[in-house]
Amino acid sequence: MDKGRARRYLRENPRTWLLVYIPVYLLWFFLAERLVKGPYYISYMPLDDKIPFVPQFVFFYVLWYPYLLLPLAVTYRKEPRAFVRYGLYLIFALSISLLICCVFPNAQNLRPADPGRGPSGWILGKIYAADTNTNVLPSMHVVGCAGACMAAFDSRRLRKWRWPMVVMGLLICASTVFVKQHSFLDVIWGAVVALPVGVCIYWLPKCLKKGTI
Repeated sequence: MDKGRARRYLRENPRTWLLVYIPVYLLWFFLAERLVKGPYYISYMPLDDKIPFVPQFVFFYVLWYPYLLLPLAVTYRKEPRAFVRYGLYLIFALSISLLICCVFPNAQNLRPADPGRGPSGWILGKIYAADTNTNVLPSMHVVGCAGACMAAFDSRRLRKWRWPMVVMGLLICASTVFVKQHSFLDVIWGAVVALPVGVCIYWLPKCLKKGTI
C-alpha cells in the first residue's frame, strides 16, 4: 500500500490508530523491565505456597497473546464500535497497569530453580530468561483476559464463543500462578484494575444512553 492509499485508508478508518498502542505497550513494557529499579515490593500471599508448580500450564500462558488479539481481529471490519470499545479498554487498563509498575516497583520470588523438563520446561525456561520477575502487580495477563471476555460479550460476531472465551480466560489466568510467574495477589489486583475500567468503557455509556443513571 503506497503512502497516499495508506493516508486515505486511515482517514476512512480512524479506529486503525488504536493499533498504534500495540508497539507503544511493548516498548513501554520493555523499558519498564530494564529501567525501573528497586527497592521492590515483593508480591506474595501465603496461598502462593499451597499452589503447585505445574509447568504444563505454560501452554495456556503463551495463548494470552493470540487470545488478546482475537477480538480485535474479529471486530475490526464488521463491528467498528465494538473494536473501539475493546481498544480503549486495552489502552486504559494496560497503561494503568504499567503506571503502577513504574510508580510502585514490584517483584516476586516464586520461580523454581528448575523449570522442568520436556517442551513445557523448555518454553518456561525461555520465558524466565526473557521476562524478569519484576513488574508483576497487577497481572497484565488477568487484565487482558478480563477485557477479552468483556469484548466477547459485547460483540455479536463472538456470541457463540462467549463461554469458551471465559473458560480459556480463566485457564490463562490460572496459568500465571501455576507456572509461578505471578503471586495470587497479582491476580487479585489484575481484577481490581480491570473491573472499574470495564465499567467505564462498557457499562457506564450504556446506562447514560438509556438514562438509567
